[in-house]
Amino acid sequence: MTAGAVAYGFSRVTRDDFPILMRWMGEPHVARWWGDVYCELAALSHALDEPGFDAYLVHVEGRPFAYLQVTDPFADEDNPYRDQPRGSRGLDLYIGEASMTGRGHGPGLLSAMAERLFACGHPRLLIDPDPANRNAIRAYEKAGFRHHSVRRVVVNAGDVAVVLMTRDCNESR
Repeated sequence: MTAGAVAYGFSRVTRDDFPILMRWMGEPHVARWWGDVYCELAALSHALDEPGFDAYLVHVEGRPFAYLQVTDPFADEDNPYRDQPRGSRGLDLYIGEASMTGRGHGPGLLSAMAERLFACGHPRLLIDPDPANRNAIRAYEKAGFRHHSVRRVVVNAGDVAVVLMTRDCNESR
């Protein structure tokens, strides 16, 4: 997929990719926002076999540098976003390679995946950063996501506040 002048590739995550994910999750810029590496990898290992969950390594020029997951809120009856339009997809990501941060890749790879998901007929994309993660929020805004609401959701870390941001298929950037 291409966003601007950068061509992004997406390959499905397998358990063989866990060493690179473990390294990335140990990086300070990732560890600050994601949970314990071993808990996250155990949850990912389980989720890889679940319907409604897709995980990708994101590549530039064949080199993996980021992780992106796409979830179906309707595949899990406890998902807090089941009030969104049916067919919506939730996104979560991090740029694992520190040298690739701050270079526009967050908005770029999100826009590339948005094109792909909208082409498959998904009406809305959701992303829910921590309210304190201003860099992520700015990146998501650049990718066309708009503030929808502030919510409290239950995740592995417990009850947390998030900024729900959405991007609809029919919205222009």
